[in-house]
Amino acid sequence: MSSIATIHFLAALKLTALAAFFMPVAAIAQGANLATETGYELGATVSGYEYAEPGVMTLKAKKIGFDVSGTYAFEPNFPATSNDWFVRWKLRYATGAADYSSPISGTINGRSDRYYEAKALVGKDLYLDGYVLTPYVGLGYRYLVNDLRGTTSTGSFGYRRNSTYFSLPVGVTHKMRLDAKKQLHTTFEFSYLIRGTQGVNLSDLPINNAAYQSDVSLHQRSGHGLSLQSMLSFDGWSVGPYIGIWRVKDSDVGGTPAVLEPKNSTSEVGIKASYLF
Repeated sequence: MSSIATIHFLAALKLTALAAFFMPVAAIAQGANLATETGYELGATVSGYEYAEPGVMTLKAKKIGFDVSGTYAFEPNFPATSNDWFVRWKLRYATGAADYSSPISGTINGRSDRYYEAKALVGKDLYLDGYVLTPYVGLGYRYLVNDLRGTTSTGSFGYRRNSTYFSLPVGVTHKMRLDAKKQLHTTFEFSYLIRGTQGVNLSDLPINNAAYQSDVSLHQRSGHGLSLQSMLSFDGWSVGPYIGIWRVKDSDVGGTPAVLEPKNSTSEVGIKASYLF
């Protein structure tokens, strides 16, 4: 090997060694830019919403929603250089006028339909090759009120219903940098229904029968929720689509006369915009 070739070979070897040394540092630096930070987020959504009891009824609405969340990222301890662990709380409210349709009891439109959600979460950032995975777990609460009071197209009477869900949400967020100012955050979440309660306000029915004057509370013991959200983040703002789904099985039977909440599904598809500060 000539002396010139030897010099080039040694120079290339040194560059390779330097690259091998600095590449992990660069990956960590890039991951640090994707780290979860302490702060707040205000958001607004528009969505299409559908609740269905197969063969019994459907409820469709266009909804607007508002949410707020707060995050506290724990300060790093030496020799760590990033805030790996964090806690987060989330509050959400969505409302809209719903149209009811049933092959049994007819139709009625423009009914009030709204829900509230609250979550308390804890998570951790995992720094990988050029991106960050952020798994989390927590507790969830969801309360929905549907007001069907009125008379349907077939002369049937409606009443108020309310659903209360306590759940265990488990999710993961994939965070990647698109360029110096833009990031893409994609979150998948599974929620296990710990306990559900369905309130049925039979006292709303204008029926002169003592059996219908008592409201009923039904227990729902099996169900789950799924959600997927992909947000483009830039300059403190983020925007993107989301989808949320709930599947809940039959409740127990209660009341006199006996009633139950049939198995049902809820889906919501929309767009969210939020500001982080």
